[in-house]
Amino acid sequence: MPPLYPDSPIYPPHATFTPPGMNAVEARIWRAFLQSNAHLLTGVMHNVHVGTVAGDVLTDTDDERRLRAALYAKRIDALGLRPHQTWLIEVKEHVRPSALGQLLVYIPLLAQRFPALPPARPVLVAATFDADTAAACVALKITCTAPPFTPLTG
Repeated sequence: MPPLYPDSPIYPPHATFTPPGMNAVEARIWRAFLQSNAHLLTGVMHNVHVGTVAGDVLTDTDDERRLRAALYAKRIDALGLRPHQTWLIEVKEHVRPSALGQLLVYIPLLAQRFPALPPARPVLVAATFDADTAAACVALKITCTAPPFTPLTG
């Protein structure tokens, strides 16, 4: 079955539009993150679909498939492209532990969908993190960053 969404074009990292799938607050957080990190990226893809959609059946109409995709699709907010690493980026206003699970699930799905991409580095970009989630990020080797944003290293 073909992907539910067309592949995202690769945008220059300095593009300032509101990416699809991000609300206004997330878009402001994303733009602030890019102000500090765009120079490290060769390009950015937004709203990247990976994996399957639960419950998709052969008898679904096109409208039912679109509705199911809107409700259950696995969509990565952004991919930051670098020569030897892909930043798998989720953008949140306030982080809950479920965001960590999202990133961990997306890593192998991204490799399946785009096997030619360099290895994924999970990055969680948010306005705020609670202490428990920040500690889990360290334990799970997920890069977590909040304002004021500084360039990521490594």
